[in-house]
Amino acid sequence: DAMGANGFDNGNYTPKYDGFSGTSASAPMAAGIAALVLSANPNLSKEEVVDILKITAHKYQSTRYHYDSNGRNDHWGYGMLDAGDAVELASTYGKIQTTNFAKTIYSNLH
Repeated sequence: DAMGANGFDNGNYTPKYDGFSGTSASAPMAAGIAALVLSANPNLSKEEVVDILKITAHKYQSTRYHYDSNGRNDHWGYGMLDAGDAVELASTYGKIQTTNFAKTIYSNLH
């Protein structure tokens, strides 16, 4: 953001009471969590990192906002990112042996 009158706020920094939100705040947080995920499992593809972030996001105000069948809504996206859950999932992601894949998925459903 530009400083002074040319920026978002007339001052050099947005006052704390106005809040710091939206993509300006969430993009650096998501990038940092993605980096943590990759540090836990550097063999993940871009798509796998995105899947992990989606799967581990907590649905925010799910009683107020409708989440679609993919787990997304237009106000909150996939929800609030959870770095701890994302890193934990990343550390075991992709370690299911293909010979046991169907058995593993089936046993998780029951």
